Amino acid sequence: MRILFVEQEISYEPQGIMSMSAVLKQAGHDVALTVSSMEDPVAFAADYQPDVAAYSVMTGSQRAYFDLNLRIRDAVTPLRERSGRKPVVSVFGGPHPTFFPEMISEPGVDGLCIGEGEGAMLDLANALAARNGTYRTDIPNWWFNVDGEVIKNLPRPLIHELSALPHPDRALIYDKIPHLGQSKIKHFISSRGCPYACTYCFNHAYYQLYKREKRGQQRSVDDVIAEIKAVRARWPLEQAIFIDDLFVIYNDWLEEFAEKWPKEVGLPFFANVRANLIVKDPYKVELLKRAGCGTVSMGIEAANDRVRVELLKRRMTREEIIEAGRLVRAAGIHITATNILGLPTTTLEDDLDTMRLNAQAQMSCAHAFLFQPYPGTELGQFTEENADGRHLRRHRRGGLGSFHPDLRGRGRQARPRTSAAAVCARRRVSLAGRNDPPPGATAPQQGRRHAVLVGPQAAQGLCHVSSGAPNKHQPDRAVQDSAAFHENQELIED
Repeated sequence: MRILFVEQEISYEPQGIMSMSAVLKQAGHDVALTVSSMEDPVAFAADYQPDVAAYSVMTGSQRAYFDLNLRIRDAVTPLRERSGRKPVVSVFGGPHPTFFPEMISEPGVDGLCIGEGEGAMLDLANALAARNGTYRTDIPNWWFNVDGEVIKNLPRPLIHELSALPHPDRALIYDKIPHLGQSKIKHFISSRGCPYACTYCFNHAYYQLYKREKRGQQRSVDDVIAEIKAVRARWPLEQAIFIDDLFVIYNDWLEEFAEKWPKEVGLPFFANVRANLIVKDPYKVELLKRAGCGTVSMGIEAANDRVRVELLKRRMTREEIIEAGRLVRAAGIHITATNILGLPTTTLEDDLDTMRLNAQAQMSCAHAFLFQPYPGTELGQFTEENADGRHLRRHRRGGLGSFHPDLRGRGRQARPRTSAAAVCARRRVSLAGRNDPPPGATAPQQGRRHAVLVGPQAAQGLCHVSSGAPNKHQPDRAVQDSAAFHENQELIED
């Protein structure tokens, strides 16, 4: 079978697509990629003549993909029919189809994959090959729309033995986008999943699909190192970015990694950590240092204890955040942080306090994001249910107390004139214009939009606008964006 992955834009290596491509190619299928920011995807598809057009979709981009899919079908299907072949099968996967499977009813959508895609895509491709372009409708993970009838299949268990998967197909990406292949910094993943339930992240919804599954699957150290070696033998590589949600969960794995990585690879690397984990067990920092880690990142998100612990469900103290920064800095490792501005119920002073906490925690670089209430996340639901500005204002002025007992009940009944989501949508015009997280940020965390960068001068209170690097010519933009957001919140009531 010929499978065409269709993407709007690729800023860095899409791990899911590369992994599915590797699995499909291993089974003898042909795989191609088209990127609409680089070429005409309709013309590419018409020339390639795929049996399957596959789209990986984040919430917010789905409409553009629906439209693009219809254009590709209109171009490809007549050509296939003239040669006696079945119409192209259009399938969708990724976060949006997983959490909003009702999109199966959209015109031109034949199937959508819920959850992990490797086994699901392989089973679909094999079924199409065995049945001359038609597919079975009983494949796990798949919802199908067959002549208006929606057929729903339960997801299969998560892949536990990640090391049994072939290494991601980087040639698919690097051949299409040469500058990514020539970059000396490349992205890798050594695990899947996260044991925590931050309300801006989709983890809590994801594990509703996999209720009895362990939260976190780990590749073997040897498999990770083998991939790094294979990549370095073919493309330039001087730094590895591990985009795992959390790199420091298992000490036994870290110990083995710290022993083998310096001897067999010897490259600096970036990884994500969590403040309370490394404060409770500073040995993790020692292992990272021993392995040769150059930079880590952790989520601070909000300095206000009520917001961080109750609203975001990040159960760590301000003191732990500061101590984590001290421990990492003392080990000679750089540390960056992620922060969310304009959260529901917060004030401009809360955001300024978050900036000050980054300085206290000795952040080398602090990324700031404007909150965007993605549907499907717990925090997005909270924002939608309580989008009446009068309730948000009353709660915001209530100080550090618990949430108002009538807030959720009244919010469900309210029909606000202007939702917090609409406020966020209006603010997009002043953002840095990037949907993708900066290099090293955790992609799965949907409830953020990259806005600004607070540089090493955070200790002096300077904020920098950036699409990925500091800009000293606009030192107050971060504060201006936050102030404008909160000003808009004040207007919600009217």
